[in-house]
Amino acid sequence: MLADPVMSPPHPNTPVRDTGRDALIRSTLHRAETAAIWILVAGVFVAMRAAIVQIPLERDEGEYAYIAQRLLAGETPYLDQFNQKPPGVFAFYAAAMALGGSTVAALHVLLAIITGLTAVMTGLCLSRSGHARAAPWAALAMTVMSASPRVLGPSANTEHFANLGLSAMALACIQSRLRGGRPALIVAGIAAAAACLCKQVALLPACVMLVPMLGTDMHARADARRLRPSESASESRPRLTRLSALGWTMLGAGIVVAPLIVFFVSRGAWSAFVDAVLLHNLDYIRRNSWSEAALALGRAAGRQWPCLAPAGILAVLAMLSGRKDESGATRIAAMWLAAAGAAAAISFNFYDHYSIFLLPPLSMLAGLGVVRVTSATRNPAGLRVGVALGAVLALAVAPVFADRSFWRAASAEDRARILYGQNLVVEGRHIGEYLRRESAAGDRVLILGSEPQILYYAGLRSVTRYTIMYPLFGPYADAGRRQGEVIASIESAPPDWILDVQVWSSRTPHAGRPLDLERKVGALVLDERRYRLVGVAIPREREQRYDLRFGEELALLGDRAVRAASGGVLIYRRVASVQAGGKRVESDGKSELSGDE
Repeated sequence: MLADPVMSPPHPNTPVRDTGRDALIRSTLHRAETAAIWILVAGVFVAMRAAIVQIPLERDEGEYAYIAQRLLAGETPYLDQFNQKPPGVFAFYAAAMALGGSTVAALHVLLAIITGLTAVMTGLCLSRSGHARAAPWAALAMTVMSASPRVLGPSANTEHFANLGLSAMALACIQSRLRGGRPALIVAGIAAAAACLCKQVALLPACVMLVPMLGTDMHARADARRLRPSESASESRPRLTRLSALGWTMLGAGIVVAPLIVFFVSRGAWSAFVDAVLLHNLDYIRRNSWSEAALALGRAAGRQWPCLAPAGILAVLAMLSGRKDESGATRIAAMWLAAAGAAAAISFNFYDHYSIFLLPPLSMLAGLGVVRVTSATRNPAGLRVGVALGAVLALAVAPVFADRSFWRAASAEDRARILYGQNLVVEGRHIGEYLRRESAAGDRVLILGSEPQILYYAGLRSVTRYTIMYPLFGPYADAGRRQGEVIASIESAPPDWILDVQVWSSRTPHAGRPLDLERKVGALVLDERRYRLVGVAIPREREQRYDLRFGEELALLGDRAVRAASGGVLIYRRVASVQAGGKRVESDGKSELSGDE
């Protein structure tokens, strides 16, 4: 007699098959896990971005903000302001100012929007590839790492904006692999061009991501998915060749690039654009030797490992276990990560914010790694929950805990001091506000250094188009020519304010640099008939800050003021008194039209 299959107990060595009820429970748990992680992502994002929205601008942000101010006033980047970055970031900053006002908060809210969209698109790349469970984990990793002080995440640098374009391109690549067709190709071209217009080296990961999208079999697979059983391949839409697919992608890029070329040519700024964005950068990437690059890489790795290591370990696990990933997500993310690493290393400098380029593909791989580890942990269910909690600790808690002094700081200024050290970030805002209060309409400023955030806060124009002076003091063959351009600007329109910034990081002076500009400015400020000292920033290295002295506090220092401010900032104002009739008369009797000419 046969045993009742319902009543008989299973043999202990017989594998138990999943029933419909088991599958339903497992699916429900997966959906609950996904929803919980997305909720965690939203909470972490709001908390971290709210803590950094009021941090003062550092010098890179300052130059973008100043150029955006002048762009809104009708001036032309590169022709009126030298900058070695492409114009995309200026457009983003100008849009933020036009919509939210010329405030630090508006610019950092823009940064929050950009990083939030990038995190969401990083997750969508996985979700569209059939890895919905990995999507929120990738977004969580991206949210935490993109705000980390270890990579200067609180600063609205070009890498953040380029990552938005590259993430959109990756999503278009995946869409093209799934569906084929021209729209995805055009979107990919638009996104790639937008990324490159924020950071030149984004071209490398953009080109690498085109490889899987332009594969010979992608449209054949897409056609096969859409065919009904009664259809044949010959009845499907015409298959795009590699050449035609590349053409549609280039069309998308041209939609973005062509209007910009027309704009700069029509403004007479094309040669200035080429000089700053292309030619100077070719000199810039040749500055460092292999040994210097190795030392810089080692220092960067030592600083950044608490932020990047957890995601990096999970990424390695994802790549080792992703050989059978038919969706191509693992391969696309790995190729993107390799290309982003090469792009970050191309200048041999390894500044902290260059690592931001790595974050989207690293986050994708980390998300895949979490899911593959939890999937490999089949029983018991509690162990899988423990693995998920461990992933939260690794991706979200550990990086924040490593920088707990930063996140627990009492104010935005305290966070700025921790983040930027002995740089004129906090004091730059106070100096700019002082200039705004004390200046007359039409005043112009010469900053002998690279502190354009002061110009932004002051709302004043620079007397020269060089607001970042590294090209004038670095090991460049054309440094003398550029210094001569600044000297000519000074002689044709003497500055109303001169800021002699002696902070080393503001000039990074090369031993073999020309000295013409420093001698010219030194001669001007030593002439007491033309300029007088009105303020100083005295360095306090132990506290990583500067003491500002103006008015009576400056007078108390007397002759010791210049010596006390060595390594800091000396602020000079042109000696003048405003007379009736709109004339500005200098103490030596020479007169000129005032700012309302």
